[in-house]
Amino acid sequence: MIGTCGMGSLSRGQTSYPDTLQEAHFSETKLETPFIPYVHEPVFCREDNICTERITRDANTCTMDDGSPVYQFECRHNHNGSSTFRVPKCLYGVVSFHEGTRRNKLNTATNSTSNRDREVEECSARSIFASVPNLLPWIRQVIRSY
Repeated sequence: MIGTCGMGSLSRGQTSYPDTLQEAHFSETKLETPFIPYVHEPVFCREDNICTERITRDANTCTMDDGSPVYQFECRHNHNGSSTFRVPKCLYGVVSFHEGTRRNKLNTATNSTSNRDREVEECSARSIFASVPNLLPWIRQVIRSY
């Protein structure tokens, strides 16, 4: 499991942002897009990216989360060993980009959607992260140049 946190919008196109830091959890996958047999060939994740699937349905990266940290977790135990919890272990990547899905906005007055209702784009599709371990040689080169 990997996680990220940020203060980006909760829905794409939204102009207000949360008052508190938001966290989302993901599992890493080798596929860039979900594979649907007999529909299309699998698209594998690039070596310099971290491709993910959301663990929590309503949590994802969104507008203004770009550059936020992505971290691995490690398990720790409390002092008497009765419970286990996860804490961030190390910087694993940074938010690179996300995709949204389109849906019709519900007209609350009529409790329906129509062609006249505005279509909204949510940050509910995939998130792709830049891999820090893969970019480490470049990061060190840039640091040495200063």
